[in-house]
Order: sequence, then C-alpha cells, then structure tokens
Amino acid sequence: MKKLRLFLFLFLLSFGLQVCSQTSSDSLLLTKKRFVKSSYRQLDISVPLVFDPVDPENEDAGRALLPAGFNALAGFGYDYKNIAGLGFHSGFLTRWDEKLVAIPVFLNLRVSPKIGENTFLSLQTSYGKTFALGRGGLSGTYKRINIGVGGLDEIIQGAIVIEYSQMDFPIHQRKRIETFAVGFTLFFF
Repeated sequence: MKKLRLFLFLFLLSFGLQVCSQTSSDSLLLTKKRFVKSSYRQLDISVPLVFDPVDPENEDAGRALLPAGFNALAGFGYDYKNIAGLGFHSGFLTRWDEKLVAIPVFLNLRVSPKIGENTFLSLQTSYGKTFALGRGGLSGTYKRINIGVGGLDEIIQGAIVIEYSQMDFPIHQRKRIETFAVGFTLFFF
C-alpha cells in the first residue's frame, strides 16, 4: 500500500513539474529544435460492456449489451505534430460483474492521422502492469488496443472510441480479464 501511495504521489507531482517546465522559454526553444511538440495530456473515459446472460425460461428474448463498470485513465507524454505520441498513463478500471477494481500503469503509443478536413482517426496501443485493489498481491500485465474517430482543434482534440483491454491475472477460475468498452478520449495540447 505504501508503494501505491508513493506511486500516486509521484504521478501527480509529475503533472505539476511538467507544467512548470514548459513555461520556460528555453525549454520551448529546445523542444522546437528537436522537432518534438510540447507535451500533451490525455483523458480516457469508457464503459465496459458485457452480454446480458441468456434467460433459460425465455430463449426468444434477444441478448443485449449491458454496462459492466467504469474506466477512467489519464496520462501525459510527448507529441509529434499532433500525429503521433508516446505517453505514460494510469487510472482505474472497474468491473462490477467481477467485483474488481484495478489500477493499470502503462506506456501508450498513439497515432492520429487526419482523414478529413477536421477529422482524425485515433489508433492507440498500450502495454504495462496492472494491480488489483483489495486482492492481496494480485497483479499482471495490462494490454490495450483503442480505435476511434474524432474532431480537430488547435488546443483540444476529442474522439469517440472502442477499446479492447486485457488484464493477465487469474481471478474467479479465469486466466485473464478481457474487456470490450465504448467511451471517449480527450487530448489536450
């Protein structure tokens, strides 16, 4: 628990240091010389979906997708001309049907090519580690693929996304937790 508190403190502290470091004119000049745009911030909100279990008494009823939790992820990183980015992200993932709350810590690679005048395609892939809260030392690898379509602006970009994520740790006689989610992503430049 102490390591988790230390990590969260350092993660929040890094946001403050990142903001202060970009106010200096020397750091902006150095960034322009390296052809790397100043850092970006990202916020992801999504809702995992599961199929409604089949009712054995009413087999004619259709199956529906139901919400199974809430995911909130945030991160920061370096961006190249609003097209590609590499960042460090964390947040929390919940799965109500599994009675699970997890904290992933991961690297995120993003590619966002323009597909129209004011629209872009967002492709993201992530890899890192995830920790289950309240489950002892339960942890494993975290993988995520995210695709979406959004609109362009000079300061903020937003996209509606579909994502698939996987937490590789055993829980409830399963080897891993796989999640299909729908949500939105905001990029702040």
